[in-house]
Amino acid sequence: MADWQESAEHEEAAVRNMGYREGKEESKIEKVKKMKEKNIDISTIVELTGLTEEQIKVI
Repeated sequence: MADWQESAEHEEAAVRNMGYREGKEESKIEKVKKMKEKNIDISTIVELTGLTEEQIKVI
């Protein structure tokens, strides 16, 4: 395979991966918002999401 083709494939895969990660973060933010609306304790949200208390407070 030509080097330019391989490079383009790697770049395309990196862009797809970045989009996937961004989508996961957006989903996590929406879940945190819903948990906060239901008055779930921040320590429980920390445990379930892996986010820090500071991150949850700004969402």
